[in-house]
Amino acid sequence: MTLARALECKLVVFCSRDTRAVEVNELLALRKFTQGVIVDLPGDYTLKQLDFATSKLTYLDYSSGYVNPNGDLSIKRNLGLLLARMLGWERIFFMDDDIRDLDSSALRGAVSMLGPYRTVGMRAIDYPDNSVVCHGHRETGAYQDVFISGSVLAVHCAGPVTFFPEIYNEDWFFFYHDAAARRLGWPGQDVTQLWYDPFANPKRAAVQEFGDVMAEGLYGLLHYGIGAERATADYWKIFLGSRLRFLEAVLARSEKVELYLRRRIATSIMTAMTWSRKIEPSTCEHYIKLWQQDLDIWEQRLKDVPRRLSVKAALHELDLTPPDLNPFVLAGIIRKSRNGASKAAMVGAAALISSSLSLDDANAIEALGPSEDAAVGADSGRHLSFAQVATSAWQKITRVGRGFLDETALFSEALLRLTMSKLAKEPPKPRTATRQSGRLRGRHRKPSEPAADDVSSDIRDPGAAQGDGLAGASSTSGSSRRR
Repeated sequence: MTLARALECKLVVFCSRDTRAVEVNELLALRKFTQGVIVDLPGDYTLKQLDFATSKLTYLDYSSGYVNPNGDLSIKRNLGLLLARMLGWERIFFMDDDIRDLDSSALRGAVSMLGPYRTVGMRAIDYPDNSVVCHGHRETGAYQDVFISGSVLAVHCAGPVTFFPEIYNEDWFFFYHDAAARRLGWPGQDVTQLWYDPFANPKRAAVQEFGDVMAEGLYGLLHYGIGAERATADYWKIFLGSRLRFLEAVLARSEKVELYLRRRIATSIMTAMTWSRKIEPSTCEHYIKLWQQDLDIWEQRLKDVPRRLSVKAALHELDLTPPDLNPFVLAGIIRKSRNGASKAAMVGAAALISSSLSLDDANAIEALGPSEDAAVGADSGRHLSFAQVATSAWQKITRVGRGFLDETALFSEALLRLTMSKLAKEPPKPRTATRQSGRLRGRHRKPSEPAADDVSSDIRDPGAAQGDGLAGASSTSGSSRRR
């Protein structure tokens, strides 16, 4: 939210699991941020445009718990791409919710590179964004690099864009063709991400192994200027043998690590070896063919999506519904002019509704606000009085809800009296050269909040606005071992 406010752009948040859109909306309202598009993503969410052959990994003999290694990460990012196309946004910025130490100037610099580069990403170097196997590689004394990540990625959406498949290293697949064409950029700046224990659960190594093999294999060919069309079963047979030797070397070096860490690394590496042996060369070749077919299908689907929609219409096309700003956020809505400036409030439009209220009370109180003839005020007895106390909404409010309204009225009255007192004591400001036009100028003028052309994902991703000035740039292609 801080980045989106600084760059004057939209903030799109897809909420799932323990995060609820209504709670995020409450946070934005408390901080007076009005450029958020917050949506709940149901656990069973499906969309025709996101139905890909590569998402069905049953032929890998994976159990249901291993089929989708990313949860809903790829879905959220693909929704961001679809939403950007429908709204006509040219540039977006994906940012995962565990990313830290990213300021607005760095983000603006990355996005300013778009055009010559189709995608521009940063590296998460602390805590390093690596697979479990590569964390083991580093912990056992070997050098391990970190590659550009989809968790901090700017995308140019005006031209062709690919999709994020349901596989580990989905970001490597997304910008594979940009890397091959030397149109994957790095702004020379890195970020940090929250620490986690890569060896806490050996299952993590199991679900990552197929994606690690596929991405490393593709970029291994790319390192020598060879395209995906040469990724045949014969190539994958050689690569899988090399992969097992790599895992065996990590396992052997783990003997030199202290006992507690050694056991956990060894368990994860042996789990990865077990699943690596299950991967057939023909399966790898088949996956690449399915991926290429999905790319063609995705390209056509992007051409078919409606353009220049409103946010509400675009979300409807995606079978998503933004939460109402009630019952736990706003009791009434302040009308706004076209340029975003606030105008007169609706009669009864009030303050924040406490989340401690029951759902019925919150809904009933919210219903009082928009009524043009239901004036609300505090009488001399410090109780609320309504012009229409017999309305059905008022009758539905319990004693707890009416008590909340009493407290709200007292607080509002005290705040109003304090404000009037401050205004009465404030001396008039002299007319100066900077105020002749009736508004502040230069750096003292608060800029308007225009509708920007950016979107964010996961977990929570601010977009980027126009920016000039670039500290440094470099193209990225070939194989830089992160995994």
